Amino acid sequence: MIRGFAALFVVLAGSTLARAQGVDGVIQLTIPPAPLPSPALRYRLLPELRDRTPGNAAQLYYRAFAPEWATHRQPEVRKLIYAWLDDRTQPPDPQLRWIVDSKQLKEVDRAARRDYCDWELTPRLREDGISMLLPDVQGFREYSHLLSLRTRFQIADGKLDDAVYTLQTGFALARDVANAPTLIQVLVGLAIAQMQIGDVEAVMQAPKSPNLYWALTNLPRPLVSLRTSLEGERIMMDSVFPGMREILRKSRSKVLAAEEVQALVEKLAPVVLMEGKVQPPDARKTLVENAN
Repeated sequence: MIRGFAALFVVLAGSTLARAQGVDGVIQLTIPPAPLPSPALRYRLLPELRDRTPGNAAQLYYRAFAPEWATHRQPEVRKLIYAWLDDRTQPPDPQLRWIVDSKQLKEVDRAARRDYCDWELTPRLREDGISMLLPDVQGFREYSHLLSLRTRFQIADGKLDDAVYTLQTGFALARDVANAPTLIQVLVGLAIAQMQIGDVEAVMQAPKSPNLYWALTNLPRPLVSLRTSLEGERIMMDSVFPGMREILRKSRSKVLAAEEVQALVEKLAPVVLMEGKVQPPDARKTLVENAN
């Protein structure tokens, strides 16, 4: 009965997501019956405290970016990965089996089992404001692709306990990436979590799959919190409009001096030009002159 409730939960969640994305129909899963695990939380989708080690996960996540481990970025390998990502209902290409023993993913496994994850971006956000660059964030989505591939190979090999271990890494990665002071990082974290949900569905449909009802129930709600990112966005606005918080607190406005307007335009000009993909030599000068 509980297994049936778990299947219903996943189907309804998939249906809700499909409707939100404008897709008709319901995601149907074929789940083999399985008894409740003993103990009830034998399977978990996030690493337990007792499995975590001291230290900052960010250091190990970044270590996994080492160029010597970037086999997945080779053109011929990338082509195979993206071909599978276009249709994850199909088995991955056997040429990608090296991912199962990837040293890069073992580093991500270690990172996902650290005590905490601090990207140390809040001071940078205060300094750079809206101009702060995040060239590393999209790279974390590559980890989720590789983890998903490893999960599918582990399922095919009947190593379902190993597949659950990989799911733990993926959900921890999603949570850690999103635990940051910008909404962009939250969006990437959510995308990683959605990738992991697809892998949970694959594990649940595998022959001799364990009962994951309590594992799903035990996931934090929400897995990804917006609190830190929204507070970070406020810091960004403080950088763009210094003194604005004090003005709002006193419920009165003031006229900005010419030098304040010029400083503000100087700060916003690089962002405006980058968004417009146009950087004429005298663009900054023109913006400042118009402001004055």
